[in-house]
Amino acid sequence: MCLYAKKVDKRHDQIIKERAATATKIPESKNESWKYNYDFPSSEPAAKADEPELRLRPQTIKLRAITDEERDALIEANPTAKRTRSLTGVVVKVVGARYRTPTAKAIYCTLKVGDPVSLQLDPHNEEDETAVKVMARYNCIGYVPSEYSNVIYNYTWLKKFYKCYVIEPSPGESLRGLEIALFLKPEEECEEENEEFEEYDSEE
Repeated sequence: MCLYAKKVDKRHDQIIKERAATATKIPESKNESWKYNYDFPSSEPAAKADEPELRLRPQTIKLRAITDEERDALIEANPTAKRTRSLTGVVVKVVGARYRTPTAKAIYCTLKVGDPVSLQLDPHNEEDETAVKVMARYNCIGYVPSEYSNVIYNYTWLKKFYKCYVIEPSPGESLRGLEIALFLKPEEECEEENEEFEEYDSEE
């Protein structure tokens, strides 16, 4: 946990505990995809009507790793992103753009390779309480796909991402096809933040 987590709504902590995704394989190299196992509620009925039971079924989700070609194109377009060459990164599409505001739609269509974006938690979302917004120029341009939201929500909440950039712009005004790369902070930086949080927490 980091300093930021101390200030987050308590509901976030409850969501993490209830719906946390468990990493079964940590990337060993910067180009290795992430694999996670989840337990999703199944549609199977409870054993007895008076004894509610939540049966779970496992499902594996895989996030695509960014390629060297995509890294090169990103850094060529935005030299300030050169640090990402040594960081683990995964790629996700931005969905739901057609439901955004006219301003957000316009921003979505004008984003190009190398443009920075950010992630924002949306725990009060009626459809998915682990929803993650994709923000650009102070506007929500869409969401992380729901099949990845558990993992991305957890990593965003714990401030484990370094930065996020556009690596594939939307073709024309289709409001689809935009892809972003999410880069993970080095483990040593996360450990330093953990130590800072522990010191901060012990002072209270």
